[in-house]
Amino acid sequence: MEKVEKKDTMRALLGAALAGATILVALVALSALFYPKDNRLEYGIHDQEANGVLGEPENTLDVLFLGDSECYSSFSPLQMFEDYGFASYNCGTHTQRLYYANTLLHRATAHQRPSVVVIETNALFRRFSISKSLFRTVEDTLPVFEYHNRWKSLVPEDFTEEPTCTYSDDAKGYVAKYAVNAADAAGYMQEEEEDEEERLERIPRLNKAYLQHMFDYCRSIGAEPILVSTPSTINWNVTRHKAVEKFASEVGVTYIDLNEGEHKVDIDWEKDTSDNGDHLNVSGARKVSAYVGSYLAENYGLPDHREDEAYESWLD
Repeated sequence: MEKVEKKDTMRALLGAALAGATILVALVALSALFYPKDNRLEYGIHDQEANGVLGEPENTLDVLFLGDSECYSSFSPLQMFEDYGFASYNCGTHTQRLYYANTLLHRATAHQRPSVVVIETNALFRRFSISKSLFRTVEDTLPVFEYHNRWKSLVPEDFTEEPTCTYSDDAKGYVAKYAVNAADAAGYMQEEEEDEEERLERIPRLNKAYLQHMFDYCRSIGAEPILVSTPSTINWNVTRHKAVEKFASEVGVTYIDLNEGEHKVDIDWEKDTSDNGDHLNVSGARKVSAYVGSYLAENYGLPDHREDEAYESWLD
C-alpha cells in the first residue's frame, strides 16, 4: 500500500511539473507573439518617447536620464549636445517608480554603454509595494503580462516578424512645456520643524534597495550613477534634501541639488515654471540643462561629438 501511495505521489508531482512546464512554454511563446514588433505607439509600445532610446544606434549615448515628469521636463539632451557635444537620452516617464526606472535602465543599456546615469530624485519618494515591484519583474521576464491587451490588435506580421526598433524621439525624451504660471515661492527651501529621526527616514526602504541595485548595476557596466534634484517649489524642500544627502553619502554616490547651495540654479519662479512650481517650462529647462550639461562635461570627461558625421542629425 505504501509503495502504491508513493507511486501516486510521484505521478502527481510529475504531472504538476509537466503542467507547469507546459504553461511556461506557452507564456514564453505568447510573450514573443504579443511583444510589440516596433517601438512605436501604433505597434502597442508603452511610453513611446522613453522607449525611443531603443531606436538610437548602438553604443552612441554617453548619458542616460531616469525619473518622473520632473526629469523629462527639466533635462534637454539636444541643448546639452549643442552646448557641450555629448549625446544623452531622457528616459523620464509620468509618475515613474524606481522599479520601472530599473526596467528602463536595463532595457536601454542592452545596446548602450553610457558613462553616466542621472537619476532625478523626486522618484526616490514615490512609494510602491513589493507586489508591484515583483509584478514588474514578471512583466520584464514574460512580456505577455504587460502587453496582454494586444490580442485585440494582432496582425499576421506579429506571427512572423522579429521585434525591431525604428523610432527615436526627435527631442530625445525631453518634453517641452511652454505655459507660464508663476509659483508661490514663500517658504521654499526653508528649514521645517521636524525631529532628526523623521527627517532622515523619508526615503522608503524598498526604494533604497532598488537604488542600491541600480547603482551596483551601473558600476558593473562602467557607468557612474548621479542623483540630481531639479528645481520645484512643490516637490522639493529641506527635509527631502537632507534625506537624499545623507543617503548619497552613505552609499558613496554624487548628489547635486539644483534648489540650493553651490549647485543652485537661478530659477525665476514668476517666469520659469509651467504649473505654479511643479514643473519647469522651457525657459527653466534651458537653465537646468545649461548647468547640468556643463557639470557633466567638466566632471566626467564626456566626448564632444559635434564634429562627428555620425551625429549630424543631432544638430538639425
